[in-house]
Amino acid sequence: MVLVIGVTGGIASGKSSVCAQLKEVVAGLDAFSLVVIDGDKLGHRAYEVGTPCYDKLVTHFGPEVVAEDKQIDRRALGGIVFMDPAQMRQLESIVWPTIRGFIEAQLAELRSNSGEGRGEDASDSSPSSSSAVVVLEAAVMLEAAWEDLCDVLWITHVDPAVARERLMQRNSFTAWLGCGRTTVTPLWTTAGLPPLLA
Repeated sequence: MVLVIGVTGGIASGKSSVCAQLKEVVAGLDAFSLVVIDGDKLGHRAYEVGTPCYDKLVTHFGPEVVAEDKQIDRRALGGIVFMDPAQMRQLESIVWPTIRGFIEAQLAELRSNSGEGRGEDASDSSPSSSSAVVVLEAAVMLEAAWEDLCDVLWITHVDPAVARERLMQRNSFTAWLGCGRTTVTPLWTTAGLPPLLA
């Protein structure tokens, strides 16, 4: 059995804290293992040199988004897309399907290992049955329409002032502002869903 819990929310809203708490809970369940799928890390993987996604990004946005080490210069790319909604949509149309493909591949492997789809007794909850709780953490879960990959969806929320304070303690805050992102909007207010306070 594989249970997929989607965790999403605005920037600095506590997603990682919720995932850490889930790790502690599942660690106490002998019959289950915990697998975390980090959408942000998969996003970095999508940008790697030599991938189809990398080639599409360079073709569309040009050599100015390629750093000296041939990696995608995320700051340069951000400077383009955060000031131009059309360019942002183009970026999303390139990167999001790639990330979804990574997620689907990982889930398929986990389900195969757990025996799902092979007719095994679903009531067998022993450790040997490889039952897993999968935490899919993705800030753009709803925007990218990945919620259908989840059995349960949790949305974190924090007061915008607290989120800004957290961002100010991060090295990326100056770059974040430099890309034109000067507000922190709670995701759940636009999604129409109740928040999970973090």
